[in-house]
Amino acid sequence: MTSLLRTAPRSQRVPGDLIRVGDVHVRVNVTGEGPPVLLVHGLGASLDLWEPLVKQLEGYTVITLDNPGAGASTVPWPAWRMSKYAETVDAVLEELGYDTVDVVGLSFGGMVCQEFAHKYPHRIRRLVLAATAAGMGAVFGNPLALSVLMTPLRYYSRSYMAAVAPFLYGGDADGESELVQRQSDLRHKMRPSIPGYFAQLATASTFSSVWYLNKITVPTLVVAGGDDPITNPFTCKVIAQLIPDAEYVELEGAGHLFLMERPTQSAALLRDWFERTPRETPVQQVPRPVPSSRPRRASA
Repeated sequence: MTSLLRTAPRSQRVPGDLIRVGDVHVRVNVTGEGPPVLLVHGLGASLDLWEPLVKQLEGYTVITLDNPGAGASTVPWPAWRMSKYAETVDAVLEELGYDTVDVVGLSFGGMVCQEFAHKYPHRIRRLVLAATAAGMGAVFGNPLALSVLMTPLRYYSRSYMAAVAPFLYGGDADGESELVQRQSDLRHKMRPSIPGYFAQLATASTFSSVWYLNKITVPTLVVAGGDDPITNPFTCKVIAQLIPDAEYVELEGAGHLFLMERPTQSAALLRDWFERTPRETPVQQVPRPVPSSRPRRASA
C-alpha cells in the first residue's frame, strides 16, 4: 500500500499545483506557451532545480514535476519499481491534458524516462536522455561520487554541498561557484524527506533497462558531460548504442549538471533536436482545466 506521507513542512509557498494522480499526490508546474516539453529531474531533486534551463526555453510550454519522494510529492513507501514512476508520469500528462510531449530526463529522471519510453512510447514525440544510466550492470561512475549519492546530506547542508560538489558533479561545479550556490539554495528550500530520498535510491539501485533498450522506438538523443563523475560518457554511450538509431552528443568539459551549468548551450541543443523535423502532432495542445477542488498551490 502506498503511503501518502508528505515531505517536511516548509515556511514558504512554492510554485505549482499539488494534484492527485492515482494513489499519490504529485507537485506539478506548467509555464510558458508553445510546444509542450516535459522535464524529469534527478535523485531527490525538486522541480525548482530546473530554474536555469526553464528560463532559456522560451517558446515552449515547460512541464516540470517533483518525482514521488522529492519536493512536495508523495513519499512512495515501500519503495516503488521504476514502472510505477513511469505510470505516474503518464497519469500526470493525462491529468494535465497533454497527449504527446517532448521529454527530457536527467540522471534518475533519465531512468524514469527510459521506462516511460518503453511502456508509453505513444506519449513521446522526441526523447532526450541526459547524464543517465541503464541501471544495474551499466553504471561506470567514479566510486567516490557514487558513494556521496548514498545520502541526501547535500540537500540539508550548504557547506557539505560546497565541499562535495567538485568531485560529485564535475564541470564548473566549484564549491564557490554561482551554479553551486544557487543549486544549494534551491535544494535546501525544497529538500527531499529522508524516507523519500531512500525510496528513490532503492528504486534506482534495482533498476535495469538493458534488456529493453533495443525495443525503444521513439527518436532518442543521449547527451553526456565529458567531465561527469556520476554518469561518465561511457555509461551514456552504452545507452546510445543499445537504442536503435539513437544519436549521441558529448559536451566537452561539462559536468553532471550541464543542463543547469550551461543552460544556454543546453537549450540550443534541445531546440535543435526538437525542431529538426516537422512535428507530427499539433504544436500546442490545450490542457484540460484543473478541477476547482484541487489545491492550487503546494504550501506549508
